[in-house]
Amino acid sequence: MTDIEAIRKICGYAKLNNDDVVLEIGAGTGNLTFEIARFSNVYAIEKDGKLITCLTGKTDECENSKVHVHVLNADALKIEFPKFNKVVANMPYAISRKITLKLLKNNFELGILVYPKEFAEKLIADAGSINYRFITVAARSFWDIRIIEYLPQSAFSPEPNVKSAIVEVTPKFNEKFRFDGHYIEDYIKFVRNLFNRRNKNIKEINKRVYELSPDEILELYNNQKLKYN
Repeated sequence: MTDIEAIRKICGYAKLNNDDVVLEIGAGTGNLTFEIARFSNVYAIEKDGKLITCLTGKTDECENSKVHVHVLNADALKIEFPKFNKVVANMPYAISRKITLKLLKNNFELGILVYPKEFAEKLIADAGSINYRFITVAARSFWDIRIIEYLPQSAFSPEPNVKSAIVEVTPKFNEKFRFDGHYIEDYIKFVRNLFNRRNKNIKEINKRVYELSPDEILELYNNQKLKYN
């Protein structure tokens, strides 16, 4: 991302302050990283070794005592995330779904995430619509999600083939699942299996799978867990 106005908007939406510890996934050359670091500590994850050299070079050159950038040369899908309370990221679009599923298992206060427009619209799709998918239910069972605004391709260099969206995610603090990663993992598997047969009629509710709201699917899961425990 190269559009400084978009970068500043993203940080503004995140309501960053000195007490925040921010996770950034896919730091790239650090344009967003160092804007975040004007306000908060940031763990910047980047897989590409060449980009890591660029990031660490910028960190070494920075004399601003308020900047606390911890650069992690790692695959975000494979490492255990450090503790953080906010996630702000322009992530690699190819791993949007996998990273979203991983973030669901982490406890944090707020996320401002840049996604491909099509993926973002799946996250907020209504039950019964063509965009209503497994990832919709998985994400909306645990997060409140809204698209804040769309970004033009010109906000990036090189320009992507798709439009983008800035998305706000706020975890639902329900103690039944929010702090239990094993529960979430099991629930995600349950939803995935349901959507492998999305046209199946669910007798208990008399609706097809793709017609069930996230709350209805969560209730269905909890009822089945009680039934077999």
